[in-house]
Amino acid sequence: IPDIILSADLGWSLTTDWSEKYMSKMETGGNHGWDNNYTDMHGIFFAMGPNFKKGYKTGTINNIDIYPLMCKIFNISPRSNVDGKIENIEQVLINR
Repeated sequence: IPDIILSADLGWSLTTDWSEKYMSKMETGGNHGWDNNYTDMHGIFFAMGPNFKKGYKTGTINNIDIYPLMCKIFNISPRSNVDGKIENIEQVLINR
């Protein structure tokens, strides 16, 4: 039997704790958001400076790719154990 994977629709949450103590806090509680594939969960990335193309607009970027971008701008070596890739975001940079 394969694993069962549940993903809540935007605006809904899943829980295994239906106790009165938990349910009474639901209105004031929080969570870490929903699936980042929902466009409503996407953030905004603005950048300006000598390394960035002026007036350039790009599509969706992943937060994990910002770290290698900053490393490239500051000319420092990124750690090798990160998931982000400069290749995914370097189109925002001026070619030097």
